Amino acid sequence: MKASFALSAFSFFHLAQALQAGTYIIASAALPPPLVLTELDPAYALAFSQQGGEPTQFWNFISTHDGYFEIQNHIESKITCGDDVGSLCFPGDQPQAFLPEFRGGKNYELVSESSGLFLRVNQNQDLYLARWDQSLEEQFILTSVDH
Repeated sequence: MKASFALSAFSFFHLAQALQAGTYIIASAALPPPLVLTELDPAYALAFSQQGGEPTQFWNFISTHDGYFEIQNHIESKITCGDDVGSLCFPGDQPQAFLPEFRGGKNYELVSESSGLFLRVNQNQDLYLARWDQSLEEQFILTSVDH
């Protein structure tokens, strides 16, 4: 009985923390504020830069299935990373789905559906794919801007 109750409580907590579709600003738990994920130029990797309210800094999480989301900014560029360890992420038009995994507060890890790899920020403040290592570099602070 106790085990069943504990499992139900855990499931409820996890469901209560599931990310909702909407618009978010994406910051890295490993970088100082006010750096946020930004599309600087379609030819360059997505990177973290000073928050300035640009349309390329607001990210729509569009529900696809089973908790996965396509993530696109307000000029409709999608986060596109490929499927290989170390691949940089670029703004693109090819949909790629990510599963947000809750880590506490507003922190989430974002897992690529196609590869099982995690989004992470590197020392150049670029977004890329990597294996899971529980570091702050793979935790992202998602702040809702929906009203």
